[in-house]
Amino acid sequence: MAARAGFGRFRVYKTHIGFHDWVVAAPNQKAALKAWDVRENLFAMGAAKAVEDEEAIELAMKSPGIPVALADPSAKKVRKARRSGRKAGR
Repeated sequence: MAARAGFGRFRVYKTHIGFHDWVVAAPNQKAALKAWDVRENLFAMGAAKAVEDEEAIELAMKSPGIPVALADPSAKKVRKARRSGRKAGR
């Protein structure tokens, strides 16, 4: 993603930590790793990448440098299934 007007030279990166996918707007990969508070290079391991999803980009750009948890679409399916008495995924 190229720099957007008004946001400087930020890119949005995504990784999975714990039970959530996290995005952060950062000037580079090193800054993203620092924002996520991880020591390992998640990018080299293939566990983090630049994001191209417009919704995730918009969400992360609201607070550059601060990691934001993405809503888990499968969690919605589980809650809906529990309310209806069915198993998730059906």
